[in-house]
Amino acid sequence: MLIIFGASGDLTARKLIPSLFNLYVAKQLPKNFVVLGASRSNLSDGEFRKKVVYESPYLKSKIEDLKENYVKGFADLLFYEDLGDDYTKNYERLGKRIAQLNDTNGTDNNYMFYLSTPPSLYEPIAKNLADAGLSSQEEGWKRLIVEKPFGYSLETAKELNNGLQKYFNESQIYRIDHY
Repeated sequence: MLIIFGASGDLTARKLIPSLFNLYVAKQLPKNFVVLGASRSNLSDGEFRKKVVYESPYLKSKIEDLKENYVKGFADLLFYEDLGDDYTKNYERLGKRIAQLNDTNGTDNNYMFYLSTPPSLYEPIAKNLADAGLSSQEEGWKRLIVEKPFGYSLETAKELNNGLQKYFNESQIYRIDHY
């Protein structure tokens, strides 16, 4: 399961969902793969799918010639959880939604947490995930994916690194540049 924090933002619609759609078309996604968008927007699963698939200007040319049930097959892999007004609140409800999707879709407790948020939220999100038991690898593997910019200087990058390593092991943390 891929859980995208900041899922209602531009990067998800512009880069992440089209990339996942390309993998779907190429049949390169795992059999039980699902995506859970998590953000501060009040959206239902259907509204999220509408925003990032059905009415997305970034997918328009890719889906216009495809059969409706094929596009629906991709959209049905996408779910959404409203985090309320703050990323730093308790993730108990998010944890329950992840567990429900895990049980329903057989993702074997394997989770990738993609932080498509400002770097200032990386450590609070990592802490809340750990507090909710979502960084533990007792069952399945867990990964934390953070994007560039990774801090604003060498000093802040080191601080951020140390902060993330309080809650996730180094082998669980992936630092990427989405470009």
